[in-house]
Amino acid sequence: YGYMYLVGNVTEQWLSAVSDYEYPSDFESIKLMNGSALWIPICWGGGTIVGILKVIVGIDEYPSFLEDLRHREVCPISASKVLVCCIASLLAGAAMGPEAGLGAAGGAVGTLLS
Repeated sequence: YGYMYLVGNVTEQWLSAVSDYEYPSDFESIKLMNGSALWIPICWGGGTIVGILKVIVGIDEYPSFLEDLRHREVCPISASKVLVCCIASLLAGAAMGPEAGLGAAGGAVGTLLS
């Protein structure tokens, strides 16, 4: 619950805070050209920060969730790096889904418990 609240509600809160409309509940907020001009530099800056974060934690590429399922093992250290980068990316307004972070975290917990 905490992960989805963080990447869902917190992102919607900052999108609404810099806009004239309540995102996404206000229909006007999702019409073409009705977004805030501040969304562009915020997402750009956030993407840059995520890129720097990925270099800092040393995770340029990581195995997909399906590869982890096939191997039936997840490296907990890599999974924690993926989770941190996914949270940062989603908070910055990235268009990717939360599945990578959740899959990595769940796989790492399963590996640690087995």
